[in-house]
Amino acid sequence: MSNNFVRGVCALGSFFVATWLGVACGTAPDPVVGGAGGASPACPGVLVLCGTSCVDARFDPVHCGECDTACASGEVCSERSCGLVCTGGTTRCEVPPKSSPNDPPVSVCIDTNVDADHCGACGVACSADQVCSNGSCADDCNGGTTECAGADGAICVNVAKDSAHCGACDAACPPGKACVAATCATVCVGGTTLCKAGSGSGAGGSGGGNGAGGADGADTDICVDTMSTTQHCGGCGKACPVGQVCQGGACLTDCAGGATKCQDANKIDVCVNTEVHPQHCGDCTTACPVGNVCQSGDCVTDCMGGTKKCQDANNIDMCVDTKLDIANCGLCGKICLPNEVCSKGLCALSCVGGTTKCGGKCVDTQLDPGYCGKCEIACLPNEVCSKGLCALTCVGGTTNCGGKCVDTKLDANHCNGCNKQCMAGEVCSAGACSLTCTGGTTKCGGACANTQLDPANCGACGKLCGGNQACVLGTCKPLGPHAVQISTTLEHGCARLSDGSAKCWGYNLYGQLGLGDNFSRGDGPNEMGDLLPALSLGTGKTVKSIAAGDFHSCALLNDGSVKCWGNNFVGQLGVGDQFQRGDQPATMGDALLAVPLGGGETAKAIAAGYAHTCVLLTSGSVKCWGFNNLGQLGLGDTAARGDGPGEMGDSLMPVSLGTGMTAKAIAVGTWHSCAKLADDTVKCWGNNQNGQLGLADINARGDAPGEMGDMLPAISLGSGVTATTFTAGHYNTCAVLGNGSVKCWGYNFHGQLGLGDVAQRGDDPDEMGDKLPAISLGTGVTATAVGIGQFFTCALLSSGSVKCWGNNANGQLGLGNVINRGDDPNEMGDALQTVSLGAGKAVKAITTGSIHTCTLLTDDTVKCWGDNVTGQLGLGDTSRRGDGPGELGDLLPVVMFTGQ
Repeated sequence: MSNNFVRGVCALGSFFVATWLGVACGTAPDPVVGGAGGASPACPGVLVLCGTSCVDARFDPVHCGECDTACASGEVCSERSCGLVCTGGTTRCEVPPKSSPNDPPVSVCIDTNVDADHCGACGVACSADQVCSNGSCADDCNGGTTECAGADGAICVNVAKDSAHCGACDAACPPGKACVAATCATVCVGGTTLCKAGSGSGAGGSGGGNGAGGADGADTDICVDTMSTTQHCGGCGKACPVGQVCQGGACLTDCAGGATKCQDANKIDVCVNTEVHPQHCGDCTTACPVGNVCQSGDCVTDCMGGTKKCQDANNIDMCVDTKLDIANCGLCGKICLPNEVCSKGLCALSCVGGTTKCGGKCVDTQLDPGYCGKCEIACLPNEVCSKGLCALTCVGGTTNCGGKCVDTKLDANHCNGCNKQCMAGEVCSAGACSLTCTGGTTKCGGACANTQLDPANCGACGKLCGGNQACVLGTCKPLGPHAVQISTTLEHGCARLSDGSAKCWGYNLYGQLGLGDNFSRGDGPNEMGDLLPALSLGTGKTVKSIAAGDFHSCALLNDGSVKCWGNNFVGQLGVGDQFQRGDQPATMGDALLAVPLGGGETAKAIAAGYAHTCVLLTSGSVKCWGFNNLGQLGLGDTAARGDGPGEMGDSLMPVSLGTGMTAKAIAVGTWHSCAKLADDTVKCWGNNQNGQLGLADINARGDAPGEMGDMLPAISLGSGVTATTFTAGHYNTCAVLGNGSVKCWGYNFHGQLGLGDVAQRGDDPDEMGDKLPAISLGTGVTATAVGIGQFFTCALLSSGSVKCWGNNANGQLGLGNVINRGDDPNEMGDALQTVSLGAGKAVKAITTGSIHTCTLLTDDTVKCWGDNVTGQLGLGDTSRRGDGPGELGDLLPVVMFTGQ
């Protein structure tokens, strides 16, 4: 490009064309020696020519934003703007200027460990005869500091960190560098990485042999964005091959996440969003005129759909979402700190509103095709992200508009159809643009809000309820108690609430709901929420943990005692008789006897099975009572305990787990029990007809003498691994291992072991340990917990999502159909979908019943799916959920414990 051409462009006043060509008007480029015929060398990538060198004006403190615009001492250049960033343990303080003390205060970085005027904190001054040492005023320097001369006398400095005295007194670092380990070094901000400018040379990257360096390939320090720079893609010096682009820190032949491959002014391939890029608006070749912005692939004069017109580092107008843009957070030009994100127009350390922090920004991983399901997953160009899954079509009533699933009934950019934008000042309500909202909603900031229910606009626009409040009929009211723990079993469930109370719902023939009758709850209207009574467990008693057995329930109370109610035909309530409790008035509350645990013992964990109960005592011992037909009490016989007098308390022996061995966790299945021991091994006893004890046979343990204690082997899970959590089910047992993998053994007729076949494991030699495969949950997927139903299994993944496999006759897998999973090859891993629980929803706990599943979400709500014949889903009817389309996700109601 000749200098005469550049001068001609600038003389015509065509700022946009000059910017597109990558030159700066105002001063003509200096002549450059080199190249054929003395022509100026082209700078690769985003570099610009300043004098005789190619520089990255986004991060160069000497050429910040444009050539020869240098940052002041102590400032760094980040995204073409100079700013004060305090590093090395310094603190930002507001102080009067020394030259004009009456002028407004200015921001400076101060080491409050050594500054006598700001010792320990901004504005805390030491006396004239003292120095500041390690944040305290003292007579002498200490703690590794050095006394140097300051403007107002002696000061104590840390020469390893102080940029004015780096390595020695008065050895100041140059502008743009900070003192790190007594050496002046460049400090990068805004998520950028310090690389050598010449470190990309010779790698075949775009822009020629010198990579990102200057014309001479000098090895200077520069800050680069390794997520998008082709010469340093994913790390310093990792240059992409010619023809590839850098996106998300990876070299790609084609752009992902809805981006399009175009070429910049230097003919370098770049990935751009043609929906918003003013130089590539709608396609690679269409540039918007000066004064226009690119929105939804069209050049427009004004921004719409809640976005605002702001200028980028090159003073080009762009439409940005100031609720999410870290460079324009809340208003144009407001930049968040390097460790912050922009969430709802506020700079914060974490994302809110169901969004997830991905690469320094908050995204909706349920809808964003660039971050679908989690940050590392980008959908293919022909796919959309719908409810956290890449798919060819949108679900839940949304429409594919430009690669995103949108609700055309509410989206002002796509109102009643893709790209049908509402005019400025209008909202999209019920698929129509209007100046007013419909359906009882109110216009608040360009959107329609239900001021009767919206906690952000409660009673009026902008009236925000507190974090512990809900909007009820336009008034902010304190939130009622919410679920903090759930336990489900055959056909009923119980929840421990945040105020220490507990509620149970579902099947109630034996009084297992503890409500003084035998009427089921949750199978009809007006039975849940405030209309579902809390359990009465005695004066001053609150619930620490709750466990639901098949036909009885138990609670661990605040004083360490245990109370149980419901069916008691074999003494599972542990009170020395066979009379059931909870089915008649006056059998609960203070009238409900506590289980005698013996020796002043208290419990710290509780678990319930078909007709037996176990507790983990504070001493680390385990006691079990109730049905014992298969040795599930672990006492070396088959006699029930707790069904007659003199069998509980000190008379009830603890389970023998081995010499000197104690337990730290317990789990109870239908007819077997398990404990995690102090050495992190797991032992199980009781029924073993399907190999659920994992001992390479089908012989029960604990039903005869000589089978427990040191004679009971620990389960072999594989070389060098132990269980972090474990679960005992009807005919199976599962463990989550320390590496996040899951192994299951026992009955497998329906594929509930998740191994692609129906062969049970654990009943024959050579089936456990390293020979027992881990369940394939998907690429890079790990689990944190497992729930086991009658013939199916579910895993809570570390991402907060859930996957289920096995029998699905009642929709208990939550996949919108009744097709089994895990009993044939190619049904697990990435092929197995996660359960859809709603936009932005994540799970923190899971529990399974016989043929239904319940989850406790991170927003403290509960959602259940599967069989519902007795109201065990708690939704006021007996309709199953999850066995057909349109029943899950946002359409699946939450279980109500308060309100109605």
